[in-house]
Amino acid sequence: MNSADRARRRPSRPARGVATREDRWVIVDEELVRRIEVSAARVTTATVAAFVGHAGNDPARGAPFGAGALVAFGPGRYVNRAVGVSLDDIDDAGLDELEAFFAASGVPPSLEVAAWAPADLVSRLAARGYVTEWFRNVYACPLEDLTIRTHPTMMVREVDRGSLDEWLAVIRTGHNVTSDQAIDVSNAYARAAHAIPGATDYIAEIDGDPAGCGSLVRDGGVGWLGGATTIARFRERGVQGALVRERMVAAQASGCDLAVATAIPAGASARNLSRLGFTLAYCQAVMTRMGG
Repeated sequence: MNSADRARRRPSRPARGVATREDRWVIVDEELVRRIEVSAARVTTATVAAFVGHAGNDPARGAPFGAGALVAFGPGRYVNRAVGVSLDDIDDAGLDELEAFFAASGVPPSLEVAAWAPADLVSRLAARGYVTEWFRNVYACPLEDLTIRTHPTMMVREVDRGSLDEWLAVIRTGHNVTSDQAIDVSNAYARAAHAIPGATDYIAEIDGDPAGCGSLVRDGGVGWLGGATTIARFRERGVQGALVRERMVAAQASGCDLAVATAIPAGASARNLSRLGFTLAYCQAVMTRMGG
């Protein structure tokens, strides 16, 4: 690799941690990673507030912790871990506090650990019995001065009060949610996510039939793309590509300069994001103390 290639692959830090585009490269530095992590914590904490706003006795709990938050939606629910906390080292007293929060919530202590986390933190977690449960990738795409072409024929519409139940059914069908308990968990989470300030949900249709869905949450200039699923018989027909483009257009139109999404490495969602101009920003490991 010559000096010009090295300069291209390791560019100088962009101002304010905003991703910039040079051909297909997105500049990633600690400031950008921190921006994404802190935004994720705010969005997840807002979901806790939405759970509690829907039912005052809801078990969902959240608490600020460092630059991020401790979040426990509740046993059997989707998110029970610390979010946005791993870029700064956490000493033993801090980990004691984290573990006490999750013990009081009835779930094992767990946290998202970014690939940019301090080595001392990773060693301290290992010494306390934390193990890696799973990985996911965080993808980013700058939206400034970006021309996004929406799907020429597929209809994508926003979810409103009248179509809320239809959207919930698309989520359940796409994820093959069938048991009564799983349906309750899916519906409760989706309703809470729908109520977050800055959230918009979408349904894609093929020939008038609901085919898939996706969600957008706007936070501090970041457009979070999530809630994606496609009903099995409509897969491999561009449904998620259309939904990603629609949400990028909406995020850009509302003033976001960055789109962010997460996906399991090597999965279909990861391939879709790469094809649509997203770049892998960093990886996260979810680390949990089993039996803790």
